[in-house]
Amino acid sequence: MKQLYTLILMLPALLFAQTDIDFQSISSGLPGPNWTWTADQENTSFAVVDNPYTTGINTSSKVGELTAAAGSNAWALAFSDGIGSFTFDANNTTVKIMVYKTRISPVEIKFEDATDSSINVARTVSNTVVNAWEELTFDFYSAIGDTSYGKVVIIPDNSARTEANITYFDNITFTAGVAPVGPSEAAPTPPTRNAADVVSFYSDAYATTGMQEYFPNWMVGTVSDYPINGNNTWKMDELGFAALANYGGIDLSTMEKMYIDYYTTQDVVGAKLFVKLVDTNDSQELLLDLGAVTAGSWQTVEVDLTAQNTANIDLSTVTQFLIDPSTDGDTFYIDNWYFAKGSPTTPATAPTTAPAAPTLDAADVISFYSDSYTDIALGEYFPNWSEATVTDFPIDGNNIWKMASMNFASVTQYDGVDLSGMNKMYIDYWTTQDVVGAKLFVKLVDTNDSQELLLDLGAVTAGSWQTVEVDLTAQNTANIDLSTVTQFLIDPSTDGDTFYIDNWYFAKGSPTTPATAPTTAPAAPPARNSWDVISVYGEAYGAAIGLNNTDWDKATFADETIAGNVVLKAELAGGDYLGADLAAKIDASEMTHFHIDYWIAGDLLTGQTMNTKWSNHAGGNVQTSSFQDYNTGPETGTWKSRDIDIEALTGDGNGDFSRAELAQLIVTLSAAGGTYPSAIYIDNVYFYRAATASINDLESNVNVYPNPVENTLNVSAGVVVDAVSIFDLTGREVMRATPNAAAFSLDVADLNKGMYLVTVKAGKQELTTKLVK
Repeated sequence: MKQLYTLILMLPALLFAQTDIDFQSISSGLPGPNWTWTADQENTSFAVVDNPYTTGINTSSKVGELTAAAGSNAWALAFSDGIGSFTFDANNTTVKIMVYKTRISPVEIKFEDATDSSINVARTVSNTVVNAWEELTFDFYSAIGDTSYGKVVIIPDNSARTEANITYFDNITFTAGVAPVGPSEAAPTPPTRNAADVVSFYSDAYATTGMQEYFPNWMVGTVSDYPINGNNTWKMDELGFAALANYGGIDLSTMEKMYIDYYTTQDVVGAKLFVKLVDTNDSQELLLDLGAVTAGSWQTVEVDLTAQNTANIDLSTVTQFLIDPSTDGDTFYIDNWYFAKGSPTTPATAPTTAPAAPTLDAADVISFYSDSYTDIALGEYFPNWSEATVTDFPIDGNNIWKMASMNFASVTQYDGVDLSGMNKMYIDYWTTQDVVGAKLFVKLVDTNDSQELLLDLGAVTAGSWQTVEVDLTAQNTANIDLSTVTQFLIDPSTDGDTFYIDNWYFAKGSPTTPATAPTTAPAAPPARNSWDVISVYGEAYGAAIGLNNTDWDKATFADETIAGNVVLKAELAGGDYLGADLAAKIDASEMTHFHIDYWIAGDLLTGQTMNTKWSNHAGGNVQTSSFQDYNTGPETGTWKSRDIDIEALTGDGNGDFSRAELAQLIVTLSAAGGTYPSAIYIDNVYFYRAATASINDLESNVNVYPNPVENTLNVSAGVVVDAVSIFDLTGREVMRATPNAAAFSLDVADLNKGMYLVTVKAGKQELTTKLVK
C-alpha cells in the first residue's frame, strides 16, 4: 500500500539480511532482546533463560525456552510482533534456527501480518537429532513478493504431547536464498466458471470436493504443501504415482473436460503424464493421456473426457484418482485440478449495470459521490499526487468513477468535513483485481491535527458490484477526532488494477431494506349492492370471475395467504408486465369505476409508471377495443388502492371503445433503463357502479347475493318483498317465489350454469338485476 499523502508517517522497519535474532543482552545490538516474546497457547510459557547446554554449535549465554504442559496444543508457540515491517526478497529468504529438543518432531517458523493472522507464510522442517543443538534451514524463496509481515511465530515442537516438554531455540538468521529448481511463480489462474459446472479436487479458484483419503501409504512418492506467493500448490517428490480416494464415489458423468496445471523438473524425451480414474466398486478404469511432459514451466492441460472415454466407462461413481507419470522419480508441482462442463466465461473488464441505489434518509447522510444524494462540495478532486487515472464512466445515466492503474486516489477538503455524528461509511466498488488476499482501504486524515484512521473494507471481490458497510465506531479504536477530516483516500493493498466507485457516503442510522412481500392484507372494500359490483378477483363480494395466467407475459401467478386473506402473487422474474385472461368475459358497460389493490416489492425508479389496461382480446381473438389508466410513481412496500373512473377513459385507437365484453387484464411497469420489482401482489379487483348511479329507491334497499351463485341465493331488503322471479335470457321464467319478507333465501341448485335476470317486486316498485350461476 502506498503511503503518499500530505502528512507522511514513517513506520520503523527491520531489514533482515545476515542479521541474527538471539537472546543476548540488549547491549549486543542484536534485535531479539529488545522484543517482547509471548507464549500464545493455553498451558504454555516462554522465558529467556541461561543456555543449559553451551556445547556444540551454540555457546550463547542466553536462549529462548518454551515449556508446554502435558496435553497442551501441539502448536504451542512463542511470537514477537516487534519486528516492524518485513518483506522477503532475494537477500533474506534462507532462514535458519538452532533448536535443542528431546524428541523428533516438526519445527515451524511462520511470519504473519501484524493485525490479520490469516495473511501469513510458514515453513516446517523436522529436527533429526535429540539432546544436542541442531541448526535447521527453512527455504522462503517462493514467498518473495510485496506482502509485508509484522510478526514472527516459532512453533518448536509441533506435535501432540502426553507429558510436559521443554524446547530451546536461538540464533535465527536471515541470509540470501537460492532460487529453487521448481516454479517461482504460481500456476495461472483458471478461467472463471459457474460453480455448478465444476467438480474441483485442488484449486484456490473453486470449492474443493471432499476426499476420504489424500496420498495414502500405498502411493509412491512424497507430497508436501508448497505455497507460492500465497497460492496453494502440491509438490510431489520422487513421484511414482500419487492417489486420492473417495470410496463413496464422485459423479463425473456430466463433466466434459478435465483440467490440470503441472510444473516438472522431468526432462526425459518421450516421457508422458497420465491421470487414471478408477471405480473400484465396478472394476472400471479410464487412463487419460495428458501428452508428453514439458519441463521448466507451468503447463495447463485440457482433456476431453468424451473423446478419451472410447470404451464408454461409467463415470458416475469414480472412487480413485491417480496422477501417474510414465517415467518415475522426478518432481511434479500440481495445481488447478478440476473437472468441468460447458465453456469458461471470460472475466468481465468493466461493469455493465449500476449498483443499487441507497435508501437512507438524506438528512442522515454526508455524501461524497452518489446520484441518490446531494454531494457536499470538496476542495480538491484527485490532485496530481494521487496515483490513479480517474475518469467519468456513466452507466444508464448513473455517474460512476473509473480509477485505472490504481495505487491510491484522494479527495480533499482542507477546511475539514465533520464526520463526528456519523457511525457508518458506505461505498460501492467494482474491480478487475483478482488477487488472493488483496484488500481495499479508505484512509481518513486530519492534516490539521496530525490524526488518521485507516478503514479496512476487507478482501476485494472481482467482477461484481460490492457494497461495503464500515462501522466507524468499531474501527476507530483509537478514538480519533473525526470532526475536521481533511483528506480521504481510496487505497487498495495491491496496486495497478482498475476500480469503479459509486455511492461513497457517510451516514448515521442504518439503511432500510426494501420489503419483498406484504405482511398484512389490504383494507376491506366497502359494502355494496351485488348488482353494483362485478368481482374479478378477491373475497369481498362473494365468488369472483377469476384470473388465469397467460403464457405470453413475464409473470408467474400463485395464490398466497397473507394474514388470513388470499391474494394473487405475480412473480415478474426480471420482466416488466403481467397478463391475465378472465375466466369468463364480463359486461362492464353499466359500471362506472374499476378498483384494484396492489403491493409492489422493492424500489422503483423516479418517474416509473404503472399502467392498468383492460381489453376484449382473449384466446387469439382480434382485439377490437381496450382502455388503460396511467399511474405515475406507484409506491412500493405498502398496500395501495386505485379507483379508476372508467367512464372518463378513452380507447387506445384499436376500434370502437366498448366495455361490453372485457376478457383480459394487463398491468405494466415501465421506466427507461430501470430495474423492475421481483413481484406484485394483487387483491380486490372489481368493477363497480357508483352510488350516484342508482335507478330508484328499491335498488338502494335490496341486496341479492352472492353473485355468481352456487346453490343458495340470498335476498335482503329494507322493505317487504312481495315476489321474486328468475328468468333465463330467452325470457322464460324458471323460478318464482312470494316470500312476503324483507330477508329470505332461494334454493337455486337445480338451475343450469349461465346468465339470468332476477326481478324483485315490492309494492309498486320493481328492480331487475343480472345473476350469474
